Amino acid sequence: MKIGRNDPCLCVSGKKYKDCCLNKPNYEALYFEQIELLKNPTIENCQKVIALGNTILEATVKYVFSTGACVNIARANLFLLYDTNKKEFIDAAKAACDKALVLKQENQQALLVRYEINIFETDFTSASRVLESIHPSILKQAEMQILMFYQQAVQKANIYVHSQKNKDGLNILTDTLFEIYKNYPPLCGSATSYYMGIGDDIVRAYEVAKRCVEEWPNAEIYCNLGLICINPQINRVKEAITYLKKGLDICSDGDVEYGLKSNLLTAFIKDKNWPEAIKLGEELVRDKPSNLNYHNYAELLKSTGQYDEAIEWCKKALFLVEDDCTLLTLADIYKRNAKYQDAIDTYLLCLSSQENNNNCLTFIDENGDDMYSVASNSSIYSIKLEAFKGLVHASVQLKSYDKAKAYMVLGKELLGEQDEWEIWESVIPTLDNFSQAYNEAKALIEEATNRAKTQTNYFKQWAASLMQLQGNSQYINLNELDNWAEFEAQMGLILEEMKKVIINHSTLYSSIEAQIISQYPNLDSDSKEFLITANILYDIHKNSFIDFAPIIVEYSKVVEKRLRVLLAGRIPSNIKMLGEIIVEIDKHSIVPYNAYLGDLRSINQLRRNSAHTGRLAKTDADNMRNILFTNGLLNRL
Repeated sequence: MKIGRNDPCLCVSGKKYKDCCLNKPNYEALYFEQIELLKNPTIENCQKVIALGNTILEATVKYVFSTGACVNIARANLFLLYDTNKKEFIDAAKAACDKALVLKQENQQALLVRYEINIFETDFTSASRVLESIHPSILKQAEMQILMFYQQAVQKANIYVHSQKNKDGLNILTDTLFEIYKNYPPLCGSATSYYMGIGDDIVRAYEVAKRCVEEWPNAEIYCNLGLICINPQINRVKEAITYLKKGLDICSDGDVEYGLKSNLLTAFIKDKNWPEAIKLGEELVRDKPSNLNYHNYAELLKSTGQYDEAIEWCKKALFLVEDDCTLLTLADIYKRNAKYQDAIDTYLLCLSSQENNNNCLTFIDENGDDMYSVASNSSIYSIKLEAFKGLVHASVQLKSYDKAKAYMVLGKELLGEQDEWEIWESVIPTLDNFSQAYNEAKALIEEATNRAKTQTNYFKQWAASLMQLQGNSQYINLNELDNWAEFEAQMGLILEEMKKVIINHSTLYSSIEAQIISQYPNLDSDSKEFLITANILYDIHKNSFIDFAPIIVEYSKVVEKRLRVLLAGRIPSNIKMLGEIIVEIDKHSIVPYNAYLGDLRSINQLRRNSAHTGRLAKTDADNMRNILFTNGLLNRL
């Protein structure tokens, strides 16, 4: 309907249209322009939405769509928040949302935005109250949006913000959602993750997951349901195998398939189905190298009594990610193998790993995505309990009864009374005084924790590449110079990956650089850079479970480069590899370097050992450093 100049104005001011809104902006058109822009919420479009909304709100008259303009401003600010993570945008979104609710108290879209804001701020109790204010018809229309934000809330609480407050708030929100949507399968799917994680109710997780797959069979929930059935509280291993196989039958997602197979391997191990477990375990470690698969394969080898092989696979898992589950498995293997001091050292690392991960098992996978264990509070508690029991047991076996008593008391202080403590009380001889052992044991735990704080718990992509390179090297003859040169070129790429972490240690870099320049002024620039890199990487990783092969290669490059400079003109120019240089020095008795042949051969042998996974440990790196620094080879060169 076209309005005439002399007709009453639509804004209901009582004036004629020509005397009122004729020459003012078409506010309704601005509102619809906001809506169109939000369909493609780029930063530029969101800024336009906010500007248009402010123009509408500046009008002297409040239109029926003014509250909608506020909601659009709030949504635009949320998009900007997700893009930039700047707090100013969450504050602006809240202010716009509040204004919308002032203009229209029951604005349903504003309430939905308020729910989203509450989820972002992990204010789950307020989010629940907001849902109770939304009309049932809107709740039905927006169910997927509401459940999507609930799923994000569960993931956030499980991974990043593991606290009692969040658990209580999510419990209220979960109950509210079940009141609204009953046993709606997508809700059951998300709630399964909540009860498996921070919700800490594995029985409830089992109930909702079963309900979900009965009405909505999907591979991801089958994967979780299989894992739930393996849990000792449920202990339905045969059922787990059935669910996991059903999940594999319908799975079309590679990542979910990997999870299903990993859980199926665990189920086969618990079922003592060794032929199927070995077949699947070998497939997983071959086709999908990961901390989880290496750890599960180590568990399989441990269960079949292959302790030495199990230790090697645990170490491979720890090369990638140092997690407390694998540390606990490794410590248990050491204990079974009567390597009690190694067991004690590893149990301490297990405890320190948990302290530094804030009671949430989290790391980054090879794709850079966040991964996390669905271990609940009780699971984490049980890992700590097993670690303390292991410390007591290993100390008793070493007849260090005062240390055993000290670890038992420390365990009681942290975890409370346990039936196991009474058993150990009857085994440990009565001691008049164990205060010194108590203080020492407490200090050892604190020392391990402080050391672990210097290590970043992330997936070491370079470690995965190194193991792949070392695995391939067994099929080539490294005595051939061309093959060795190719191997070292690949090792160089791995070193470049390792070096990326150095940017996070600028202070350490400056300190070591100044030290190298001061102590070894005669080194050429390349040798200095190799030495600085090797020292930094050693310092960063010295308390880690890693293969020190790349670091040892970097140290050996210092010697190789230095000898090439010093022997220029005395050996053929095409002689470049350290092994070749050593042959020339020996063959022609080149003075004074022939006096260093013992050290040079030791360095070259360590370098060649880099072709074998797990061959080079920190002790090997220390031997290399002793030759270079303590024995003074670098000064002599």
